[in-house]
Amino acid sequence: MPSEISTVVDLLPFEKFFRAYISYFWFYSFNKNRTVSSVVEAIQKGVDRTVQAMPVLSGVLKEDKQTGHVYITYNCSRTLVSLAHATETLEELEKSNYNQNTCKIFVEQKLELTNLPGINNIPVLQVQVIELGCGSLCVCIMCHHVAMDGAATAYVAESIGRASRGLGVCAIECNRMWLNKLLHGLQPQETPGNRHIRRLGKLAANVVNMEETRRHQIGIDLQGVGRLKQLDPECSTNTLVMALMWRTWTRTLVELGSRSEFTYLGWPIDMRTHAGQPNYLGNLFLPYMGYETKHFVLNEPLPVVAQRLRDFTQRTSLQELSGYNQSVINCDSDTRSILEQSDSPALSFSNTTRMPIDQVDFGLGALQSVQMLHIDAPIMMFAISSGRNILINVVMPQRVAKLFKADAEFSLFARFLY
Repeated sequence: MPSEISTVVDLLPFEKFFRAYISYFWFYSFNKNRTVSSVVEAIQKGVDRTVQAMPVLSGVLKEDKQTGHVYITYNCSRTLVSLAHATETLEELEKSNYNQNTCKIFVEQKLELTNLPGINNIPVLQVQVIELGCGSLCVCIMCHHVAMDGAATAYVAESIGRASRGLGVCAIECNRMWLNKLLHGLQPQETPGNRHIRRLGKLAANVVNMEETRRHQIGIDLQGVGRLKQLDPECSTNTLVMALMWRTWTRTLVELGSRSEFTYLGWPIDMRTHAGQPNYLGNLFLPYMGYETKHFVLNEPLPVVAQRLRDFTQRTSLQELSGYNQSVINCDSDTRSILEQSDSPALSFSNTTRMPIDQVDFGLGALQSVQMLHIDAPIMMFAISSGRNILINVVMPQRVAKLFKADAEFSLFARFLY
């Protein structure tokens, strides 16, 4: 790949605070007709062609701690696919439900590649082929969240998969000058939600002890999805799942002694369609927050709670994205006053179930499972599709997980995998 003069791509202020890799793992069973070296070679071709089309993927993050300036510098150098080996077998991983608290393949990956002290000189993209103890394979693709969000990472993975099979790369936009113009005047500032969460530090500890957290995964299988959809066939599965989690979380807060009148839920809305940039490479989502009284969330039928979430979602528009600086996390005066009265931490729900994570094809046969590495942020749920199942990663205190598991309505649709 030809070398070019190093180019600096400045980051938007809100992008500077996402200091973790978004990491996806695709697992495939052993196939005697393929060799590990041939798989690495094929995926390397996919990476080369994708990076050639999107040179910023070859970059590294740079940070000036004195000025707070963060940027990506790249010169189209080659991003090498690494080969790693794991002692665990696919059967062992499946028996543990891919438990990220105990499975070495996840624990070691997190230690080596994600829990880093800073972001200086860290690659934007990392790709790895992992040979399991039984000869099965895992493909891991990681994009740093400072540079792009979960949707963009999914598009990059899809492009690598296509190119590794000899097909064309995905058309992904990287017009960051366009986005800077769209969000003109955006300045780094503390959001009302962040102020609220910090203010609640001591207060929330009385309701939810954040020191005793553990990684968990919630699974909703095909039957669970079907039961949810029977409640309201016209409502999206994602909205129904969000409503279920919000209601369970609210009941849990009441059990733990929360006395505030309101409960609230935060989630990111992918603005690519609104902005006319469906394949934008970067972070392009609008953090959003909805609130309601606990009485409403706990006593109205679940489809009515879901409808309330739809009402919040429909308020988002390109105009709001353009006015991001004035309405950071869309906290209007009403929402801000509600937050000031709350005694509980927020539940955040991030959905990637409509992204083609489980449809990425590296030409390695039938996919056994796809997993997303936990981002260790308490009470933040990250949902992906794995086959016909919805997998939701969340870090929460043990006593919160215990109350979720004991919740009768929650148990009708979902269960804890670990």
